[in-house]
Amino acid sequence: MNPSQSRHYANIRLERASPDEIKGLQLKRIQTVLAHAYDRNPFYRALYDKAGVHPRDIRSLEDFRARIPFIDKRTLLEDQSAYPPYGSRADVPDAHIHQVTHTGGTSGIGQELHMFTQLETESWTTGFFYECAWAGIQPGDRVVRFIRVAMELGGLWHKSAGERFGLNQFFIGAYDSETRLKLMRRISPHLIIAQPSYLTRLSLMCEEQGIQPREAFPELKAMMFSGEAHGGVNWLRRMENFWGVKLAEWYGSTQAAGSHMFSCEGGLHFDDGRLRMLHNLEHRIYCEMLDLETGLPVNSGEDGEMFITNLYNENFPIIRFRTYDRARYRDADYCDCGRPFSGIESGSVSRVDDMLKVRGQNLWPDTVGGLIFGRVELEEYQGTVWVDETGRERVRVAVEFRPGSLSEGERDVLRQRLREEIKQKTDITMEVIEVEHGTLPRFEQKARRWKDERGASRQSAVQQLGTNR
Repeated sequence: MNPSQSRHYANIRLERASPDEIKGLQLKRIQTVLAHAYDRNPFYRALYDKAGVHPRDIRSLEDFRARIPFIDKRTLLEDQSAYPPYGSRADVPDAHIHQVTHTGGTSGIGQELHMFTQLETESWTTGFFYECAWAGIQPGDRVVRFIRVAMELGGLWHKSAGERFGLNQFFIGAYDSETRLKLMRRISPHLIIAQPSYLTRLSLMCEEQGIQPREAFPELKAMMFSGEAHGGVNWLRRMENFWGVKLAEWYGSTQAAGSHMFSCEGGLHFDDGRLRMLHNLEHRIYCEMLDLETGLPVNSGEDGEMFITNLYNENFPIIRFRTYDRARYRDADYCDCGRPFSGIESGSVSRVDDMLKVRGQNLWPDTVGGLIFGRVELEEYQGTVWVDETGRERVRVAVEFRPGSLSEGERDVLRQRLREEIKQKTDITMEVIEVEHGTLPRFEQKARRWKDERGASRQSAVQQLGTNR
């Protein structure tokens, strides 16, 4: 047994702990992190003094939720603006900083910097060991990655984690599509890591070139993805059937110092069509799933917003960070693997700040995306919200059909069916139009498929109203 394997198997006991043991460990670590932050960190001391709370007041997980104020992206950006570059939250000499990253910036309000010591980098990359072990990946396996390696943590984390686990890593995202496929056939990977959008695109490229993945990549064991909602059970089954392997999913963030939720050996869906779950590494990240309206914990099967606390990072503490990520919470016993780790349902993550309010209704874009990508005939889409000349809010969904998949009449029927399904799921009537294949943007990183043009179009409508008078 090599060191990478032994480090994982040393944690098997945690995977068989009782829920009470897990909660006890979490509370102990929370109390330690809080005390350390209050004693040594001016950022948190000021925050807690203002809230009138002291770490000794926290005697239960309920106390923690009810009394400790949360922080969010704006909080961190304001602190780093006042105390550049890392903010007053940083509690480590510059000489001890091993890795610096920034967030992806998809929220549109800025990118905060995060730094880690060498010990923290080495510690947190071992979370990847769970992902690999649960997906059947072993040291020495070859992995093809399409995820960009830059200042964002995602690519850096996977690169460092893969090195520590002992994978042979091939970063081929910089090449054109034809070169990528040639390299893949030469490499014969055991693992492919990409975004759901690109897995779909990769499948279409194989089909266009007459490549049968089961024959071209006979050593493939698994395909892993994250970063956006997938197309539901239909999409998962289509990918599995085409590639001949199970899919695995992970969830993480820069604030959590990497990924901390992973699918287990069971994969991403049950035989009866229900989506399975991603298990949170409860001994590393304390994750609260709270109701958006009440702020109270949600029940299993309900949607909540994630608040995370890093239980071991004391040099750059993250305590009750509001992620603005919404997902469907699942208790540990929802899965049949027997682990005591609760988590979230596969494919259920969406950004709270991606939600659009249309005609008084909450529109979650990923709901529409799930309906579209669950159809084998559809390849890409883009949604637009605008205000027409009468001042009425309108929604249009442009879709691309796969070439040769349907006749014109069949495409019309499917567009009508989509309109009905979208109306049923969202309670919002949307126009569904077909656009020429290849005209919509493609995404290999986090996808941004919705545009809200109501500001500009509303001003145009107002000007038109004045003209009509």
